[in-house]
Formats: sequence, C-alpha cells, structure tokens
Amino acid sequence: MKISQVRSTLLLSTWLVFVAILSAHAVQDVGNSAPALPREYDEATIERLVSKIDEGQNAAILQFGYFLGRSRNSCPIDKVLSLLLARAEVEPAGSQNWYLVQSLAAFGTLNGRSRNPITALHLYEIIFDQALKTDAPQTAPVVQRAIGDFTFSLRPDSQKGHITYDNRLDGTIEKALRAHFHLLQAFRKPDLEPAWGQAVQRAANPIGFASIVEDAIGRSRPENRYSVLISAAAIYERLDRKRCIEILLQAKQLSPSPEGSQAKWVLQRLVHNEIATDDTASALVHQREYVRITRRGWPSLVRLQWLQQDWVGVEKSLLELRKSTVAEDELMACAEMVFSSKENTTTTTKLHDVIRDVLIGYLREQRLRRPEWELQARVLLARYYRDIGDRKSARDVLDMSSFSSLQTGRFSSLFSMAMRVRESLTR
Repeated sequence: MKISQVRSTLLLSTWLVFVAILSAHAVQDVGNSAPALPREYDEATIERLVSKIDEGQNAAILQFGYFLGRSRNSCPIDKVLSLLLARAEVEPAGSQNWYLVQSLAAFGTLNGRSRNPITALHLYEIIFDQALKTDAPQTAPVVQRAIGDFTFSLRPDSQKGHITYDNRLDGTIEKALRAHFHLLQAFRKPDLEPAWGQAVQRAANPIGFASIVEDAIGRSRPENRYSVLISAAAIYERLDRKRCIEILLQAKQLSPSPEGSQAKWVLQRLVHNEIATDDTASALVHQREYVRITRRGWPSLVRLQWLQQDWVGVEKSLLELRKSTVAEDELMACAEMVFSSKENTTTTTKLHDVIRDVLIGYLREQRLRRPEWELQARVLLARYYRDIGDRKSARDVLDMSSFSSLQTGRFSSLFSMAMRVRESLTR
C-alpha cells in the first residue's frame, strides 16, 4: 500500500468536507431550514427584498436564491446590483446594514450571471478596509461572513486567465486576511472558518501572506490565540507544511475542548500534513488519538499501520473491529483494504484470516445490520473463499435470498456485483 494512495484518499475526503461546509455556509444564518424562495424574482420582489434586507431571511433569499440562480430570474442583475449599491449609499459606512448590502453587491458581482470580477474585488476591498476601522462587535459577524463568501468564491478555476483580475487578486486576499485577523483579535472567531486554503491556492504569489500570519500570531492574546492558530494553520497548509504542523501542535495544546469538533479537525489536519511530509510515524500517533476520540477513522489507521509494517498493530486494530460500536462502513472499508492485498506472505495470510473471522462474527452477531453492508460483507467473504479454492463456503455465505430489496435503487450496482460473484461460483 503506497503513501500516494493514502494521500488520494484524504484529498477525496477533503473535497467531500468542503462541499458539506459550503452547504452549511449557505444556511448558517437563516434558521433551522433553508428559506422558502420566491417562484420568480420580478422587480417588485427584488425591491421588497432590498428595502427590508435586514429582516428575516431576505438577505439569504437574495444571495442564494437570486444570485446563485436557484429560481427563475426576471429582474436584470444590473438592476439588482444598482439597488443594493444605492441602499449602501444611504446607510452609514461601517454600520451593520451597510456591510450587509455592500457584501451582497460584492457577492453578486463575483458570482452572478453578469460577472464583473474587477468590480467585485473593488467592492470587497471597501468592506475589508472599513473593517480595519471597526470597533463595533455587532458588525463582526456580517464582515466575517463576507470574508467567508469571498474565499469560498475563489475556486481554483475561477476567472483563470483574466490578467487584470489575477494581478489584483493577491492584494484583495491580503486585505481579507488583515480584516480577518483584526476581527479575531478584537472580537470573536467566525461561525465558519473562511476557505483560506482555497484562497491561497488561487493566489499568484501567496508567499507574501506569511508575514501577515506571523504578525497575527505574534500579536495574539491568550484568549484569542487558539482561533488565530487555527486560521494560521489553514493558510500555512498551502504555504509551508512543516510550519503548518508546528502551528497545529500549538493549537492542539490550547484546545478549549480536547475532544470537541475543533480538536478533531486539528487531528485530521495533523495527519493529513504529516502524511504529505512523509512523517507516517507521527501521523500514526495522531490517527490513533483521532480514533480514540471519535470511534471513527479505522481505515486510515490500518493504512498507516500497514505503511509502517506494524503488523501487530494492524492485527490489534482489526480485532477492535469486532466491537458493535464500530460503524459498518468502516468495518467494510478495512476488510476490503486487507483483502485487496494479494501478497503471498505468512503475514498477509494471517491478516486475511483475522478479518475473515471478524466478518463472520459480524454476520453471526445479534445486531442490527443494514442490508447493503451485510451484502458487502458476504461478497467479501465469498471472494475470499473462492480465492482459496473453497467454493462451497463461498456459495453458502453468498445467499442472495434476503437482498431482493437492493435490486433497484442506489444499491442496485452492489446487488449486480454480488450476483456476478454468485454466478462465477457455479461455473
């Protein structure tokens, strides 16, 4: 098992997490459910939303309903942007409503159908510059959300090749960083950490951001140092992984909740960066800690133990999978990983036998089993028995009579694969 395989797995996990974060960001301030979107955004609807932008869910409706095109749009985007900017003109600069309409205009200009990226950067810079002058804690959440919207909009391929935009973007990201750390020092951490890794990746010359980050760390106070370190680690992950690991280790020592969600994030990032720097020994230590806290992450732990050729550790981890508290998906991932190793060695044979016994125990145990995971366990066992020449045991374990419900729907491909394995046993 190669370290590149571990990296690929973690990159996929990072992408899935990013999608989940983006979805959460879209509704983080609009109650327990997404707002009901208008069927059509005619001019009267837009004017009502802008005039009452600070009420209810109107800002979210305009941002995620109109600008991201989730409903029919009849009012031209230029008209919408002009209404927002006109509203900004009459609001006191630096007030909560001013930040709100200014950030919506910037978001719409960068993400709407009539994109004007240079104007969007200008609008965002006005927000970030104003934030450096702000001492009002009630406006901090709106500014932090604007910073988050800006960074999440900086996809790797966004506006690629737009020379003027590329030349200016680094300066705008720098202003966003300064505003972000100013707010962390003065007020509070954001509800959702901006996508700094994405922003750094999109920048042309991000190495210049390091001095801003180091200055923020140096000026941090005990009460906000942890939040500053978390942001610093996210930025350094794209600049200098060794420095990123140093910062994460500092954050780990300061975690306000050693088993909370932020502590889990720190451990995940430590493992990711330690693997990327070929420090699998340290990654293994932190992955063990992650498993202890979350009771998840067994496949990554087994991979790392395999890389270290820690066969005693691998066997111990596989035996831990017998516990009913281990999630079925993690059990199957570990089993598939072990069975995928075809090395003809005494160690591999022993580990195949261990995971075989774990799967048999899973099938015999009096526990609630989801049919798709039970079928996958039976397929894995049937392949194992087939490969060692025990076709009778393979046929016995792959009894398909209980799985007709999986013939259609999202697990139909699993059912078809099981049937192919079953048919191969009759030939």
